Amino acid sequence: MRQLLLLSCLLTLAGCAGQAATSAQVETNIEPASAASGAGVAAQPRAMPATGTVEASPAARSWQLRASDWARPRSGAALVGMAPLPQVVRAWSAAEGRDIVILHAGGEEGELWARELRDWLVALGVPGERVRRVVGGSGPHGLQLELRASEVAQ
Repeated sequence: MRQLLLLSCLLTLAGCAGQAATSAQVETNIEPASAASGAGVAAQPRAMPATGTVEASPAARSWQLRASDWARPRSGAALVGMAPLPQVVRAWSAAEGRDIVILHAGGEEGELWARELRDWLVALGVPGERVRRVVGGSGPHGLQLELRASEVAQ
Protein backbone atom coordinates (compact mmCIF):
# COMPACT_ATOMS: atom_id res chain seq x y z
CA MET A 1 0.00 0.00 0.00
CA ARG A 2 2.84 2.37 0.89
CA GLN A 3 4.52 1.75 -2.48
CA LEU A 4 1.27 2.51 -4.29
CA LEU A 5 0.91 5.78 -2.37
CA LEU A 6 4.51 6.81 -3.11
CA LEU A 7 4.11 5.91 -6.78
CA SER A 8 0.91 7.94 -6.91
CA CYS A 9 2.73 10.93 -5.40
CA LEU A 10 5.57 10.52 -7.91
CA LEU A 11 3.16 10.42 -10.84
CA THR A 12 1.20 13.41 -9.53
CA LEU A 13 4.34 15.49 -9.04
CA ALA A 14 5.71 14.38 -12.40
CA GLY A 15 2.49 15.45 -14.09
CA CYS A 16 2.60 18.85 -12.41
CA ALA A 17 6.25 19.35 -13.32
CA GLY A 18 5.56 18.30 -16.88
CA GLN A 19 2.67 20.75 -17.23
CA ALA A 20 4.88 23.62 -16.15
CA ALA A 21 7.14 23.29 -19.17
CA THR A 22 6.51 25.57 -22.10
CA SER A 23 6.46 24.38 -25.69
CA ALA A 24 9.81 26.10 -26.23
CA GLN A 25 11.30 24.05 -23.40
CA VAL A 26 9.84 20.88 -24.84
CA GLU A 27 11.33 21.54 -28.26
CA THR A 28 14.79 22.36 -26.91
CA ASN A 29 14.89 19.48 -24.43
CA ILE A 30 14.01 16.61 -26.75
CA GLU A 31 16.37 15.22 -29.32
CA PRO A 32 15.91 12.38 -31.78
CA ALA A 33 16.70 8.96 -30.37
CA SER A 34 18.63 8.23 -33.53
CA ALA A 35 21.38 10.55 -32.29
CA ALA A 36 22.04 8.19 -29.38
CA SER A 37 21.09 4.80 -30.71
CA GLY A 38 21.23 5.02 -34.48
CA ALA A 39 17.73 3.55 -34.54
CA GLY A 40 16.36 6.25 -36.82
CA VAL A 41 13.25 6.78 -34.68
CA ALA A 42 12.45 10.38 -33.82
CA ALA A 43 11.29 11.34 -30.35
CA GLN A 44 7.76 12.58 -29.84
CA PRO A 45 7.55 15.98 -28.11
CA ARG A 46 6.34 15.73 -24.52
CA ALA A 47 5.96 18.32 -21.84
CA MET A 48 8.74 18.10 -19.29
CA PRO A 49 10.62 20.30 -16.86
CA ALA A 50 13.49 22.39 -18.15
CA THR A 51 15.97 20.62 -15.83
CA GLY A 52 17.62 18.42 -18.40
CA THR A 53 17.44 16.80 -21.75
CA VAL A 54 15.77 13.59 -22.74
CA GLU A 55 16.17 11.29 -25.67
CA ALA A 56 13.19 9.00 -26.14
CA SER A 57 12.24 6.37 -28.64
CA PRO A 58 8.50 5.70 -28.33
CA ALA A 59 8.65 2.61 -30.54
CA ALA A 60 11.33 1.00 -28.41
CA ARG A 61 10.11 2.53 -25.12
CA SER A 62 13.62 3.71 -24.41
CA TRP A 63 15.03 6.86 -22.79
CA GLN A 64 18.51 8.25 -22.18
CA LEU A 65 19.57 9.75 -18.82
CA ARG A 66 22.76 11.76 -19.28
CA ALA A 67 25.57 11.95 -16.78
CA SER A 68 25.48 15.76 -16.94
CA ASP A 69 21.86 15.72 -15.72
CA TRP A 70 22.55 13.15 -13.01
CA ALA A 71 25.54 15.17 -11.71
CA ARG A 72 23.19 17.66 -10.04
CA PRO A 73 22.45 17.33 -6.31
CA ARG A 74 19.81 14.63 -5.82
CA SER A 75 16.77 14.42 -3.59
CA GLY A 76 13.37 12.82 -3.99
CA ALA A 77 11.93 16.12 -5.20
CA ALA A 78 14.79 16.62 -7.68
CA LEU A 79 14.36 13.13 -9.16
CA VAL A 80 10.62 13.59 -9.59
CA GLY A 81 11.39 16.45 -11.99
CA MET A 82 14.56 15.03 -13.60
CA ALA A 83 14.01 14.17 -17.23
CA PRO A 84 13.36 11.48 -18.34
CA LEU A 85 12.36 9.84 -15.04
CA PRO A 86 8.75 11.15 -14.90
CA GLN A 87 8.17 9.94 -18.46
CA VAL A 88 9.65 6.53 -17.69
CA VAL A 89 7.53 6.04 -14.57
CA ARG A 90 4.35 7.19 -16.34
CA ALA A 91 4.99 4.84 -19.26
CA TRP A 92 5.81 1.97 -16.88
CA SER A 93 2.67 2.51 -14.80
CA ALA A 94 0.53 2.49 -17.96
CA ALA A 95 2.15 -0.67 -19.38
CA GLU A 96 1.10 -3.95 -17.77
CA GLY A 97 3.68 -6.67 -17.41
CA ARG A 98 6.69 -4.42 -17.99
CA ASP A 99 9.84 -3.79 -15.98
CA ILE A 100 12.06 -0.73 -15.99
CA VAL A 101 15.48 -1.87 -17.22
CA ILE A 102 18.52 0.28 -16.52
CA LEU A 103 21.26 -0.37 -19.09
CA HIS A 104 24.61 0.87 -17.86
CA ALA A 105 28.29 0.79 -18.74
CA GLY A 106 30.37 -1.91 -17.14
CA GLY A 107 32.81 -1.14 -14.39
CA GLU A 108 32.46 0.29 -10.93
CA GLU A 109 31.18 3.73 -11.96
CA GLY A 110 28.42 2.39 -14.21
CA GLU A 111 27.35 -0.17 -11.60
CA LEU A 112 27.22 2.41 -8.80
CA TRP A 113 25.22 4.85 -10.91
CA ALA A 114 22.69 2.21 -11.98
CA ARG A 115 22.38 0.91 -8.41
CA GLU A 116 21.76 4.42 -7.06
CA LEU A 117 19.08 5.12 -9.68
CA ARG A 118 17.39 1.80 -8.91
CA ASP A 119 17.44 2.62 -5.18
CA TRP A 120 15.86 6.02 -5.86
CA LEU A 121 13.11 4.50 -8.01
CA VAL A 122 12.34 1.98 -5.27
CA ALA A 123 12.36 4.71 -2.61
CA LEU A 124 9.87 6.67 -4.71
CA GLY A 125 7.50 3.70 -4.93
CA VAL A 126 8.45 1.52 -7.89
CA PRO A 127 8.55 -2.11 -6.64
CA GLY A 128 12.14 -3.38 -6.53
CA GLU A 129 11.30 -6.51 -8.50
CA ARG A 130 10.15 -4.25 -11.37
CA VAL A 131 13.53 -2.50 -11.76
CA ARG A 132 16.42 -4.42 -13.32
CA ARG A 133 20.02 -3.44 -14.01
CA VAL A 134 21.80 -4.76 -17.10
CA VAL A 135 25.41 -4.18 -18.17
CA GLY A 136 25.73 -2.93 -21.74
CA GLY A 137 23.72 -0.87 -24.15
CA SER A 138 24.88 2.42 -22.70
CA GLY A 139 28.07 4.43 -22.89
CA PRO A 140 29.96 5.96 -19.96
CA HIS A 141 28.12 9.28 -20.30
CA GLY A 142 24.60 8.06 -19.75
CA LEU A 143 22.15 5.37 -18.73
CA GLN A 144 19.64 3.85 -21.11
CA LEU A 145 16.22 3.20 -19.57
CA GLU A 146 13.87 0.76 -21.26
CA LEU A 147 10.56 -0.93 -20.64
CA ARG A 148 10.81 -4.66 -21.22
CA ALA A 149 8.58 -7.66 -20.63
CA SER A 150 8.63 -8.50 -16.94
CA GLU A 151 10.57 -11.45 -15.60
CA VAL A 152 8.31 -11.53 -12.53
CA ALA A 153 5.31 -13.87 -12.68
CA GLN A 154 2.06 -11.91 -12.77
